[in-house]
Parts: sequence; structure tokens; C-alpha cells
Amino acid sequence: MRVILFIFLQIFSLIANAASTNTQLIKRVQYNAASGQLFFVGEGDWLIPGCENAIYALFKPELEGVQEALSIGLAAYLAGKKVTFWGDCNPSGPEYFFASYIIIRD
Repeated sequence: MRVILFIFLQIFSLIANAASTNTQLIKRVQYNAASGQLFFVGEGDWLIPGCENAIYALFKPELEGVQEALSIGLAAYLAGKKVTFWGDCNPSGPEYFFASYIIIRD
């Protein structure tokens, strides 16, 4: 029981500290094979408090589940569904938002 509670608290703290984007359609999906980075570009900027100029929702290659994020993003793109990303602002490159979570919306 303690282990389950510990895991739950760790997951909740990661989400609680993360920022979320606005909800919009994906306009373009990009993958850089040389770096392993996966990018999602929306119809407009990803409006996130603190990093309002984010153009790219970026999944870094060291994250587990990047291929799953690609599958979910492509499914949303092909179905014309809006998405929201959760992650962290990039202080060194304001046009990039480090995503770690993707949600398909209605």
C-alpha cells in the first residue's frame, strides 16, 4: 500500500508542477532522425503561461514513450481532433515547449 501511495504522489507531483498548452489542432508533425526529437506544431502558438512564444511541442528522445506520443499525435492529426500538451517551458529556447504528456480532446 505504501508503494502505491508513493508512486501516486510522484506522478501527481510531476503533473502538478507541469505547465499545459492551449487546446488546438495539430498542423504539422516533425521528426528529426539525427537527434531523435519529435515536434508537434499547432495551428497557432502553444499558449502557455510563462512561455507564450512556444511554436513547437517537443518530445525529447530520452523520454520513454516517444513512439507512443507519435502514435497519439498522428491519430489526433488524422482524425482532426484537438490536443493539449503538458510539460515544461524551455528557458533557453522560448519557441520550444518540452512536452511529456499529450491529451486528445473533443
